[in-house]
This record gives sequence, structure tokens and C-alpha cells, in this order.
Amino acid sequence: MLLMDEPLGALDKKLREALQEEIREIHRKVGTTFLYVTHDQEEALSLSDRIAVYDDGRIVQVGTAEELYERPRSLFVAQFLGESTLLRGVVHPDDPRRLHAGAHGVPLSGVHGVRGDALVVIRPEQLRLTAEGPAPGRAGVPVTVRDETYLGHSRKLTVELPGGHTGLVREGPGTASGLRVGDSGYATWDPAAAAVVPDL
Repeated sequence: MLLMDEPLGALDKKLREALQEEIREIHRKVGTTFLYVTHDQEEALSLSDRIAVYDDGRIVQVGTAEELYERPRSLFVAQFLGESTLLRGVVHPDDPRRLHAGAHGVPLSGVHGVRGDALVVIRPEQLRLTAEGPAPGRAGVPVTVRDETYLGHSRKLTVELPGGHTGLVREGPGTASGLRVGDSGYATWDPAAAAVVPDL
């Protein structure tokens, strides 16, 4: 086993990305287990076959990069691995497929096992903005666009959610809504693309 403890931490982004590819190639060639310690979430996602997320000295979730990013089991894991939009509400025992968030009922998908205070975790790239309500089969809540950041390949929008909380929407080519700062509309998503975690 080869232990690598923050080996690329002091390098600039371009060199770090080049060396990540080099490390992946070395790993493929030698086949040895690499134990790679990093606080860089993108680095962890791009280099790992399996990731263990620690919180306060204990492992809170282990899985592939895809499992941890798309199906976090806690708010800590969701926030540690990338950006998220969070909807707070309650899942009633007699209605486990819906999050009650104030005046809005948000449909949930899959077996999540969460009851009581809960959070729906949606990644920014899974959200779509529209001037009208959600299409059939999609969940959605009304939002107002509060800020916009142009990133070249995409734009990141900060939206105000019901209850005054904010969320993030990332629009890329083919997903641009045309909504601008100050505009009102809806943030919509596929319920299967959202995770449900306890709001502890």
C-alpha cells in the first residue's frame, strides 16, 4: 500500500490536474492500493475508486465517488462533496413520498427511510429554471434569481427559495433559462436526482 498525504496541496490548478492524471496512470500500471488523503473534494472524486468521508474522527460514509456525490446519507457528506441546494421540511410517517416545506409539497422518489425534519439535497447541475411551473413528473418550487456568475462554460445562479433560504443553479449549454437577476420563476428537478437526508 502507498500512502499519499496531501501530495499536490501546494501546486497550482493546472499542474495539480496534470499530476492527478499521472497518479491515475501509475496506479493503473502498478495495481497497488493507494491510500490518498486530501481535503480537495474534486481531487477525491477524480482520483478515487472508493472514498471514505471522515467527520470528527469517524467514518460517516464509504462508497464510490458517484454514490457519495449523488446519494449522500447526511448533510455533512452532501456539503463536503460539492455544492448543494437544500430544501428544508418535514416528511410525515403517513406521507413518506412528500416533503412538506411550508405551503409547498415536494414529491420525493425512492426509499429513503427519513421521517420527521428532513432536507432534500439537489446538486446545482440537476436544477432547471423555468418561467412556468414544473413539467409533469418533475418537482419544483417558486424562486427569485438574486445573483448571477458567468463562468465561461456555464453560469451559476443564486436563487431565493421559499422561506428566504438561497440555493444554487448551474446552467450549461442547452440548459439556459434566460432568467436574469430579479426575475421570478421556478426551480425544477427530477425527484430521482435528489437525495433525502435527516435535518439534524
